[in-house]
Amino acid sequence: MWTKLWGETTRSVAVAIYLKDRGIKVDSVDLDFNSDQSHQSNKLVSSSVGYVESMGFIANVKPTILPAISAADMLC
Repeated sequence: MWTKLWGETTRSVAVAIYLKDRGIKVDSVDLDFNSDQSHQSNKLVSSSVGYVESMGFIANVKPTILPAISAADMLC
């Protein structure tokens, strides 16, 4: 699980940087992790949020980004 979720974090940041370098305003990165401790993805929340923020972006996690996650689940 760690490798898959950490990969999602690093790829999301890479895309945000790519867009930002091309003049597209990117303020935040949405992570498909849950801040609720009953979910396994919770184990990566603090490290992933720290990484995203260290790269200059605001990190958003569930449950505050549920509309984005629903859309991603339908499209991916």
